[in-house]
Amino acid sequence: MKKKLFILSLLIVIGSQIFATDRDDMKYIDKLYEAKEYSMATDELKTFVGKYPDSRYQKVALERLSKTLYLDKNYKSSATYFNQYLKLEKLKRDEKDEAHYYLARNLIYLKDYNGAKKEINLINKNSLKKIDAVYYLGISYYENGRYEEAKKTFKYLITKPTRSKDALLYISLSSYNNKEYVNSTIYLDEYLKGSTEGKNIELASYMYGMNQYKLGNNDLAIKKLIEVETNYPQSEYIADVRYGLLDIYLSNEEMTKADEYYKKLMGGNNEGKANILLANYYFAQKNYETSMKYYELVNNSNDAKVIYGSAFSMFKVGESKGGTEGKKLVEQSKKTFKNLLRTNLNSEGIYYMALIDFRAKKYSEVIKNLKAYDESKMKREYKSNIDLFLGKSYFETKNYKKSRTYYTDVYNRTQSKEGLYQLILVNSKLKDLKNTRLRFNEYRTKFSTDIEYRQKIYLIVGNTYYKGGDTKGAKDTYKEYLRSYNDTKISENLITILVAAGSYKELIIYLTPQPKTAENRYLLGVAYLGLTQYEKAIEKFEGVITGKDANLFQKEKSNYNLVKAHFAAKNYGDAIKSARQYFAVKEYKRYKNEVMDLEALSNFRLGKYQKARGIFSELGKNSKYKEYSSFQIAETYYNEGKFDLSFKGYNDLYEENKNGKYAIVSLYWGINILYTQENYEDVIKISEEFNLEYPESNYIADVNFYRADAYFKLNDTKNAAKTYIKIYQETADEKLKNKTAKELTTLYYNVDDYENANLWKEKISDSNEKIYLSALIYEKQGKTDLAIVEYKELIDNVEYGSKVNFNLATYYYKEKNYDESKKYYENILDVEDGPYKDTATYRIGQIYFKSKDYSKALRNFMKVELLYEKSSLREAAKLKIATTYEIQKADEKAKKTYEEFYETYPESKYRGLVLEKLLVINLNEEKIEEAKRYYDEFLIANEEVAEGYTLYFIEKKEKTAQLNTEKNQEKVEEEKIIKE
Repeated sequence: MKKKLFILSLLIVIGSQIFATDRDDMKYIDKLYEAKEYSMATDELKTFVGKYPDSRYQKVALERLSKTLYLDKNYKSSATYFNQYLKLEKLKRDEKDEAHYYLARNLIYLKDYNGAKKEINLINKNSLKKIDAVYYLGISYYENGRYEEAKKTFKYLITKPTRSKDALLYISLSSYNNKEYVNSTIYLDEYLKGSTEGKNIELASYMYGMNQYKLGNNDLAIKKLIEVETNYPQSEYIADVRYGLLDIYLSNEEMTKADEYYKKLMGGNNEGKANILLANYYFAQKNYETSMKYYELVNNSNDAKVIYGSAFSMFKVGESKGGTEGKKLVEQSKKTFKNLLRTNLNSEGIYYMALIDFRAKKYSEVIKNLKAYDESKMKREYKSNIDLFLGKSYFETKNYKKSRTYYTDVYNRTQSKEGLYQLILVNSKLKDLKNTRLRFNEYRTKFSTDIEYRQKIYLIVGNTYYKGGDTKGAKDTYKEYLRSYNDTKISENLITILVAAGSYKELIIYLTPQPKTAENRYLLGVAYLGLTQYEKAIEKFEGVITGKDANLFQKEKSNYNLVKAHFAAKNYGDAIKSARQYFAVKEYKRYKNEVMDLEALSNFRLGKYQKARGIFSELGKNSKYKEYSSFQIAETYYNEGKFDLSFKGYNDLYEENKNGKYAIVSLYWGINILYTQENYEDVIKISEEFNLEYPESNYIADVNFYRADAYFKLNDTKNAAKTYIKIYQETADEKLKNKTAKELTTLYYNVDDYENANLWKEKISDSNEKIYLSALIYEKQGKTDLAIVEYKELIDNVEYGSKVNFNLATYYYKEKNYDESKKYYENILDVEDGPYKDTATYRIGQIYFKSKDYSKALRNFMKVELLYEKSSLREAAKLKIATTYEIQKADEKAKKTYEEFYETYPESKYRGLVLEKLLVINLNEEKIEEAKRYYDEFLIANEEVAEGYTLYFIEKKEKTAQLNTEKNQEKVEEEKIIKE
């Protein structure tokens, strides 16, 4: 309650002079304090301080905020705001002192003692706050066990009347805790002089007695402690006084008095300490049964000495009793010794746990308890015995690291081949290539005639070399042995290494002179498969499968590798056939999943997607292949163009396990599908998730390219540019940087931001690309002369020649400079497989047409129609051919071409024109029925123009009028064609 009242009195300030917004905010803060909403008030003050830095109420807000945070024990934040408060101008001296005082208190709580002392030194030396701050600094030192610093701090206060008594007492307490009993007594004597007012006489007297006990003055100690017990029976220190007396009487071996004070302590705060004191006393007397009794009365002590005393007492009692009861006590003592681990009696815990297990022949338990064994920290009196325990336990429990130490000692002592064999073995287990090689060379030198261990050692060493990555060393070791001895196991190891290392030529050389057994034929097949000589591999595998000398396993693995060989050779049909052959044998199970996978993949490659999915689904029932199969099924849908199903497959894989093997690639392909389907908003959303989940992925640049282009497609140029710039800044790949710079140049070009377009263009390393982009930018800016200069630099360039010639030709064509235009269009035709050849050809035809060179025009239009089957200009070219024939008076050809156009392009935008042409041609030829057919269709296509021909059909005139084909509408349409 006092604290709350203090908060209110300290912090509520409502000034009648406050006005405007800061007044309202401060008034609201006051109301929060009145409502005791201190947390909200604190938040509002923080906002106020930041919102109104120039407010006249900044000082009161900072003061209030700093003190509130201090009272709320938020010392770090309080210190921050007090520092801000001290930066204000026109602070009074006492205001500064108070701020430095609270800063010091904050820093003391934060244990920043140097900082606290600096703040204390800034307080006016005559201020009481300085004395209080020093006092609390000393208390903090004392409570944190920094007794020397506590003493130095309190000595400063001895001359300060308000704190001199406290200073003397705390110097005494610090000295006692520092085991400076004489010094502690001197200060207590000084403390106890004079008036008792404001002094803790009970504590001082108790400490005085304890000092005397520590100094060996037991009688004086007893006298002083009994005075406290008699004069202050209700003292808060009475239990400590009686405990001190119990301790003294035990040291004097006055057991009657000790028992009296033990009983006085029962039921009090020091009951546990009293039991420990008696237990330790009897433990020192080696009276383990009695010490065990008192230790058992102690509840869950964390004191390592108590744990050790209890465990050792139990251990000794169990040893002496023997039998079932004794074994139980010994086992219980082991559990208690375990509690010593990671304490200052760690050595005792390790030693006795190992001793108990060693005597019980529990070698694995010995090793388990010695995991924490650190030889450098083990007490000397235990180390020699522990080495004896380990000598037996290392080998039995296969703890090879510790075993090596033991076997090294054994070999150094005996210099025997058995000891050297064990050293080679243990180094092999530890995968220590260096020491294995060292000891192996020693064996070959010292025991060159040994037969007993030779095969074992060569096998161990070769295997160690191979597993350690020294394939050559392994091969040489096995070959060295085989030069003198025949051994099936070593031969098999050599072959295994040759296969695993991909040394297929060497394997063939080794196997060729060997007997043509089924196994050797199989291995030859493996070698040929590794060398991509598939026909030979298939021949060997089929030979094993059909051979009478092969066992079931040899046939099965040959069948599996036969499937692999067909698949590798891209003979997918044969791979499927061989897989079916494998599954036809019920006993074949070892490679079932691998064969199923190859069968599914073969169907996949052949475009049999449904069949592939069925097999992958079956494969996925095996948990090992579940994710893989799901991914492959999604892949089949993708290749089949069923993107919705593919997306679902990829997305399910990602959602089910974001850390899975296929999660990243699945999410990537999901984004790819969304982009393909033009779901740009989803591309942006999911690519953002990709960036958050997999920022280091190899796909990140591609994903962000999708993201950037999606922004661009949605006309969000700003975010598109931002994404590209992020890619550029984060990559060190120069190719990617160039690609990104080009994209940015293009993006800014498209939105007419020429400044940024030029800026990013300059970051492109390809000088030709720079020139081309410069030309485009100039052209779009209307700086045609400059664009032409740049374009002409690249006319003969392999990469940009077609584009440049096309752009120049198009420019001159629009300017009606047809000679120049034709020159550049003709340059395009000189490039093999250029992308603009159809357009160039068509435009050259147009140029000849405009110059009335109809034969050459016709030739070029014909080329467009006949050569460029996928060109979008074939339709226009067909119409130009008909028009040209008509101009040349080749009426039959013109009519035939118009009819072909009519049949070929029913949806053409030129259909009205073609219908009118055919209508007129048939009227001129007096083919009224044919003309009527075109007329009826023409009415639908262009009623207004068609009505001009109605008269011919209403009056059913038999004579054919020569119609004027130069009608206005026809002129308009022809001009339109010419322009195109």
